[in-house]
Amino acid sequence: MRILFDTSVLIEIDRRKKEVIDLMKDLSDSNAELMISTVTVSEFLTGVFLQEKPSKHIIKAKELLMQFRWAELDGATAEETAELIAYRLRNGTPVDYQDNVIAASLITTKSDFLVTLNVSHFNVPMIKEKVYSPYNFHKKFRNKELA
Repeated sequence: MRILFDTSVLIEIDRRKKEVIDLMKDLSDSNAELMISTVTVSEFLTGVFLQEKPSKHIIKAKELLMQFRWAELDGATAEETAELIAYRLRNGTPVDYQDNVIAASLITTKSDFLVTLNVSHFNVPMIKEKVYSPYNFHKKFRNKELA
């Protein structure tokens, strides 16, 4: 099983949210492939660099990021991103560029699921059935409801 994580989940891990950490442990124990977009890397590190003393936090941040396989923003992902942006603009439901790249990464990496705290940001027909909050995902994972 390949799972892509949104930046919001990494922030929850960094904040030591027990429920999210438990999910990550269970997924690691199951040998799931844990992925993030390089856009997530950028967003997460931006938060680190905005802290008063970023040098105190950068090593810890990089250790967290290295626990995931990174999905690059390549040509296929860029094209898929453009298609998603156009779809959202036509339908009057634009979201931040970063969320479009993450959604496109779900498609181009052929990930099975996207886990995010911002489920509504990924409410587009081509992926919405694959998008879960960490809490709903963990519940379904424990109950073996995910194929």
